Amino acid sequence: MKIRVMVCDDNEEFVANARSHFAVSDKIELVETASNGKDALERLDSVRPDVLLLDLVMPTLDGFSVLERLNKGNMKVIVVSALSQDAFISKAMNLGADFYMMKPV
Repeated sequence: MKIRVMVCDDNEEFVANARSHFAVSDKIELVETASNGKDALERLDSVRPDVLLLDLVMPTLDGFSVLERLNKGNMKVIVVSALSQDAFISKAMNLGADFYMMKPV
């Protein structure tokens, strides 16, 4: 059974790279993408990914706001961000992120 991943990031290059990487994986399936937090929250219930890769700096609704409104259930949230200050990392983790990865990944 493949791990179902959703990517929420407004960086088109990052999304394209994730799409290419997961396309050749026999263990991971990219099931959805969103370029802002509002769209991600609207799609999460119907898509039900196992993992959400979430950027923090996005238009419309940022990653922190997504974390605040998210009903995680069993889903893991991996924040992937260029923000490297400890305060941002701590805030994301306190809001429920499971992992924090620095860009570039």
